[in-house]
Amino acid sequence: MADGDDNLAELSEEMNVRRQQRRSDGVVRSSTPKSVRVSPPKDRLPKLSAGDQVGKYEVVGPLGDARKPTGYIARDTTHDRDVELLWLAQAPEDTEALCGFSDPAIARVHELVDAPHGQFLAVERLAGNPLDEWLTAKPRSWRAVTDVLVTVGLALSHLHRRGLVHGALSPKAIVIDQDGRARVRNLGGTASAFYVAPEQLAGQAPSPESDQHALCLVAFEALFGRTPFDHGHADDLLDRKRRGDLAFPERRDLPVRLTRAIKRGLSVESAARWPSIDALARELRGCRRSAARRAAVAALLVATAAVAAPWVADMVKKTPTCDRAGARLRGIWDDNKRAEVAKVATERSEDAPWFPASWPAAQSRLDDYAESLVAGLNASCRAHYLEEAHTQAAFEVQAACYERRLIALHTLTSLLVRGDESALEHAVGSVDALLPLELCTDATVLSTALDAPPPAAHARTVARLRDRIARAHSLRHAGHPDDALQLASDLVSRAQATGYGPVIAEANLLLGELEQASAEHERAYEHLKDAYFLGVDASRLRVAADAAIRLSLLASLEFERHDEAMQWTEHAAAALEDLGGHPHLESQRLEALGRLLTAAGRPSDALAALTDAKARHLEASASASFAARIDLATGDAQAQLGDKTGALQSYESALAGQRHLFGAGHPVTTHALTRVLSAARRADKLARAQELVPPALELTTNAAPSVPTAMLELALADTALAASQLDEARTRYNTAAQVLTLATESDHELLGLAELGLGRLARERDDRETAEQHFERALEYFSLGDEQLEPEIETCMELAELALKRRDRSTATEFGRRARALVRSRAYRHLERQFETWRAAVGIAVD
Repeated sequence: MADGDDNLAELSEEMNVRRQQRRSDGVVRSSTPKSVRVSPPKDRLPKLSAGDQVGKYEVVGPLGDARKPTGYIARDTTHDRDVELLWLAQAPEDTEALCGFSDPAIARVHELVDAPHGQFLAVERLAGNPLDEWLTAKPRSWRAVTDVLVTVGLALSHLHRRGLVHGALSPKAIVIDQDGRARVRNLGGTASAFYVAPEQLAGQAPSPESDQHALCLVAFEALFGRTPFDHGHADDLLDRKRRGDLAFPERRDLPVRLTRAIKRGLSVESAARWPSIDALARELRGCRRSAARRAAVAALLVATAAVAAPWVADMVKKTPTCDRAGARLRGIWDDNKRAEVAKVATERSEDAPWFPASWPAAQSRLDDYAESLVAGLNASCRAHYLEEAHTQAAFEVQAACYERRLIALHTLTSLLVRGDESALEHAVGSVDALLPLELCTDATVLSTALDAPPPAAHARTVARLRDRIARAHSLRHAGHPDDALQLASDLVSRAQATGYGPVIAEANLLLGELEQASAEHERAYEHLKDAYFLGVDASRLRVAADAAIRLSLLASLEFERHDEAMQWTEHAAAALEDLGGHPHLESQRLEALGRLLTAAGRPSDALAALTDAKARHLEASASASFAARIDLATGDAQAQLGDKTGALQSYESALAGQRHLFGAGHPVTTHALTRVLSAARRADKLARAQELVPPALELTTNAAPSVPTAMLELALADTALAASQLDEARTRYNTAAQVLTLATESDHELLGLAELGLGRLARERDDRETAEQHFERALEYFSLGDEQLEPEIETCMELAELALKRRDRSTATEFGRRARALVRSRAYRHLERQFETWRAAVGIAVD
């Protein structure tokens, strides 16, 4: 590490250069064994010319500024690819770890090269523009910048979890490719003095905390156009960095939360920064997701608060006129609102191309719901005032039920009219998920409410809580689960304060449902259990049944407690029987039963349950989107039975239903399209798979990074590989890995699927060494979870076959035994059949 005077001179020089709008890199040295090394002074870089050979690499030209190169661009003549050669004074002790590290968002270090000129790190050369050039090419929104920062943060988090540190992060070390995806380079390169942390100026080695500080410096400069220390005299720069003397310019469009996140990461004391760069990345991602919708949701909560109250007050006054309920929809869902949403559909056709196609179906359902709501309001009025069939108390219970549906409807339509991106995407599903109107006329529901009304002292509070539950329900299904979750968390504590069991059960059910959707499985389980038992105690059997169905899925699919899951389905069945039957909830119970039986390795029983679920669904005339869910679950059970043709037909049915409902290009069809592609390939229907490639490519182009999008990319890659389109397959596997990294943590078991595909691709090219490396990395990723059992078994088989080809029967047997152990870990007969067929074919004895 250079001393303070050297750093001061270097920083001062760079400050002056920056103020003249030119760039120059300073050098900071480090010597930690578990960090990326910094190059020696540039004048010691061996002078090489185009055509010179460094091992198997042929020099093309200098890397960076030709006058002060940081290394060389070279051609790998063996693998026909460009690399960067970074020169080292001595090999770092962690070279093996660097070369073994793989992350789709970080340029890969291929190897350490010994040459007469010295030692070089051969590093993957990335295509694209450095971050600073990308920022100046055209104006970038803070959201676009934050997306880049999140990608980089998650990639560095992966690096840190492997015991490595980047140590040289700067805008030049971040490259944006032509698709807008960010990748990190300079792993093993020089550190710019401008981006080192205060503790490094004091002589400490790079660390995860200093990487975090560097990322926040990059973030500051990207968002404000200068560094936080770029004020005052250049000679005082070193002291300003040591003191943490930050100067945040005013930028009104930035969320305060984002500014605070960066400020914390720039703390002088490393302990005061974020606990990890992963925590920082998650906070940045939270800023990105919540800011765009906060204002709309806040306004929405105020706007819907008083929607139905005047109507209730109006209705309780005796009046012989019971045909005016339609007026209550004015300003909620009327001709003006329809015209406004139609205008939004036209305006958003470019960034939401599926919306104009899916909106007519959604509008038709919305119109039907509104019409039925008006009819129910008028019928309730007639029953009470004209026919005197209802008591005043019964009428008020029914009026409150309709009021909550009116609030839920207004919540949804307000988001649609404002062109809310999430609401537009979820329009059809959110209309299907509107609170069911039939509950407002259900005799059992109404009599239960009348038998146990809330205490008079809390009656108004309970009514307000139920209004807000209705609002949160609509927010969740309109694509705002985070806002709904925050609202629900507050509702549970407020409900508990009333001591009124029914509303406490309802609030816990909502919170558990939202936590389940947010993958907070342990917390969801506890709240859903509370909802179930409170629902039983308070005779709210619909709440109890709903909670039990969700608990069965959690117990089976998330915790693999299949016996416990079966008990919850029995509890749900008992509650529904006591309720007098409920076809829609019964179809949901049977669909859940089918899924958990498939998960338990009982596909024949699962198919019987799913057949019953389909029949009950038709009886209930329930949401069309739920039918597609049953078809998908049916296909999964058929696939486990080995019925490839049947599975393909079920997946095709699900896809056709979703396309009819949502439109062919809607993101919700991604899951079904992925299943059809994979099933068609497995059923040797490659022509059908190829037919689906164009619409699948359109979906991946328009969709935001997500796990479903990544899985579709993987299905496209598998299809390309099956068609021997090897270059296309490689592109798709790498894209899938990048999307997965954006959508999840850097270390995630799903990344093993991309590595498995890349290994098969290398095997097709007869590059056994590369194939083996990919397969081994796939196993590393699969070991992070237990959801990818079948691909993990296939990977073991691939490694066993590679070992046989090099006549290493011992290793082949080892991987065969590992595959058998995985097969036996689940009672899946189709896996046992597949394994025995494979074992006999390759001739491995695993006993």
